[in-house]
Amino acid sequence: MAHNQTVTIMIVEDEPLVLDLLRKMLGAAGYRILAASNSRHALEIVEGQKIELLISDVVMPGMPGTELAKQLKLLHPGLDFYSEALHAPYSSRKSARSPRISR
Repeated sequence: MAHNQTVTIMIVEDEPLVLDLLRKMLGAAGYRILAASNSRHALEIVEGQKIELLISDVVMPGMPGTELAKQLKLLHPGLDFYSEALHAPYSSRKSARSPRISR
């Protein structure tokens, strides 16, 4: 990827606080940020734009982030995709083991 001041990142997240946090952090680092709260809106925003990286929630109402990535890769063949899943269903968390930390 090019120097961060020339890189445009599309962030798609349906949780407003997470979207705002990612937008602020990456914007402060000098990246050009496009942001949307759902996949449909993201597709509208990127029309005519050049983006290098997509950061997207996977589980969202409507089109999931993985499908959005497939569609955007058709428009932007060199697009990098980072899927962001910050939470798991309760049943998955309950059965998952936490790593042990040695002192």
